[in-house]
Amino acid sequence: MTTVRDDYDFAAPAALFPPKSWAILRPSRQSAPVCTQQPWSPLEALRYLLHRNASLSMERITSILGDYQSSLIEDPQFLVSEISSLDILQFTTVLHLLFAGRKEQTVLINIDFDVMKASLEDSPGGNRSLFAVAREKCVSALREGFCVDLMGTLLGLSNGEFVEEDFISDLPIDLSDNAFRNLTAVFKDLYDMFSVTTQKAIYKWITQGLQKTSKSSCNLR
Repeated sequence: MTTVRDDYDFAAPAALFPPKSWAILRPSRQSAPVCTQQPWSPLEALRYLLHRNASLSMERITSILGDYQSSLIEDPQFLVSEISSLDILQFTTVLHLLFAGRKEQTVLINIDFDVMKASLEDSPGGNRSLFAVAREKCVSALREGFCVDLMGTLLGLSNGEFVEEDFISDLPIDLSDNAFRNLTAVFKDLYDMFSVTTQKAIYKWITQGLQKTSKSSCNLR
């Protein structure tokens, strides 16, 4: 019987292949009356299927995941849709891996983030769709410190053409000091690629943030 190591780190494939992609591996209620309220992790699914001598072999599971990855590569809009279904922790994990553009080797499958990234960039509207999803997920999450380290890459997609005045206006000013400094540094590095209108909006946002910081400092005295 194929064994599954206890110490293997499934974080990357679990983020890329969200719980719903494992639904096809879950036995039916008739064949396995197991009750659980939480989605299975990849490790739990493998252990259950292999220990039960299920008809699905390790090779078949690998094939299913390989087909799923092929769908992500061949249809960039499907990739973006799947990414949009992730929670913020999974979302930021996948974006880090996607932007790094490396091939990640796991015990189940080699995940071709480099090919996914190239496919997304070559697809009409691919970067715009990804930016739209990132905007929806990240703007509010900046307050909790999420996405700050991704903003440089996100704002630079397609040479900054997606960053407009309304996007800057949506950015919160009540960020932590570190988040505000880091985001300000990103704007400084990318400033010249934005339109004049967007540049004015950035200047206004930074000014409001500095005023807030100044007021907070005065209140602590």
